[in-house]
Amino acid sequence: MQDGLTINETLLVFFTSFLPYLELRGAIPLAFYYGARPWQAFLIGVTGNLVPIIPVMVVLSYLARWSNKYNIFYYLIKWIQRKTRKQQDKVHKYGFWGLMFFVAVPLPMSGIWTGAAVAYLLGIKKRHAFIALTFGTLIAGILVTLMTAGILKIW
Repeated sequence: MQDGLTINETLLVFFTSFLPYLELRGAIPLAFYYGARPWQAFLIGVTGNLVPIIPVMVVLSYLARWSNKYNIFYYLIKWIQRKTRKQQDKVHKYGFWGLMFFVAVPLPMSGIWTGAAVAYLLGIKKRHAFIALTFGTLIAGILVTLMTAGILKIW
């Protein structure tokens, strides 16, 4: 087993952490598979996973405005907005912390992409969402790294 990652392996891990659904849960174990040290796996995985936060939040607002203007996906967007507005009191109650812990739990559909969409749909300010998503990603990165390294076992 080699010590560290090649450039190609580093890029593959980085782009895997960028992908929806896989994110850290796929990238960090992949880095370990390639022989990365725990700190390398964490650093590459978290860095790649943080990249889409701002683009996703910005694109969602443009997509929503565009779909309203041209009636494309209009009913889908309106349905999602109605459903999320029902939960708005809870989100405003837990806001930052709720969003952060939502992203921090390394389960499918609870990463950066979904967290950014939830933040947008519930009207959380981008600045607060960015900070919550960043801290949530750091916590998720620590948990996935520890679980992959075998230090933390969940039964």
